[in-house]
Amino acid sequence: MAGRLQAAPATLIGMTTTDSTTAPAISTTEAGNVVDLLLTAIRTGSPVGELYRGDAHLDATVPNWRFGVDGAAAIGTEYGRWFAHPGRFSELRRTPTADGEVVEYTLRWTEDGTPHAAHHVHVLTVDRARDRIATDRVWCGGRWDAALLDQMGQADG
Repeated sequence: MAGRLQAAPATLIGMTTTDSTTAPAISTTEAGNVVDLLLTAIRTGSPVGELYRGDAHLDATVPNWRFGVDGAAAIGTEYGRWFAHPGRFSELRRTPTADGEVVEYTLRWTEDGTPHAAHHVHVLTVDRARDRIATDRVWCGGRWDAALLDQMGQADG
């Protein structure tokens, strides 16, 4: 992942610690169970590769970088690094699209005894016939450790 998450002084927008979840916008029969399974895998730190088509494409934008990954196995390996620890969603918003779903969340987890969080948005294209993800365009705000979370929390006051 990227080294330094923020450059130079910036205006920080505070985060709340309220847990909020928006119910799925569409049923699993409409969206395909695969998005529910992806969110469960992310939350539990479980493998995700089997949820993607063999020819799936991941287009990832992370702090100061953008890269692509092709194929279910390679996507599973990449996300294995991103989602290696069980966590919880403190925010979750799901919006159906004509060909999949947009999923936005803040994921919180503990790594080596230190709290972390990350804010992601996935624009997913779902192959409904196979109930597999065909494309995943993801934007990641970076990995926020306890010090940065504390700094963002202080921005509220």
